[in-house]
Amino acid sequence: MKSEDTNVVPLEGHNSEGSEEAAPEKANGRKPLSKKGEQAIRSAVKNVLAFKQEVKALNVKIRAEKNRAKELGVKITDLNIAIRLHELKGDDREEALFGIASCCKALNVGEQGALFPEATTELA
Repeated sequence: MKSEDTNVVPLEGHNSEGSEEAAPEKANGRKPLSKKGEQAIRSAVKNVLAFKQEVKALNVKIRAEKNRAKELGVKITDLNIAIRLHELKGDDREEALFGIASCCKALNVGEQGALFPEATTELA
């Protein structure tokens, strides 16, 4: 990145050129973070770790809900497909359903072929 790039915005608390409290350069040409910058890093790491814990807790809840469907005899993979289709809106959903129908028609294997009776192609 060019040093004259005007779109680069230094992180708050980071010692950049022109700052009032310039830190000495290290041998590799990089400057150490200011105390404020170090605090920002510690805070960011603390927050990320907390978010990861929240994600773990949510994943446990998601697995529990999927297992409820599994107990009813629904395969998790089928449920995942239904969830994905449910999330799609309008043309995206129609496109996905058309793609699935096209694949089933092309394969014409077992029960999938029965879903699309106009299919005449069989695998060799």
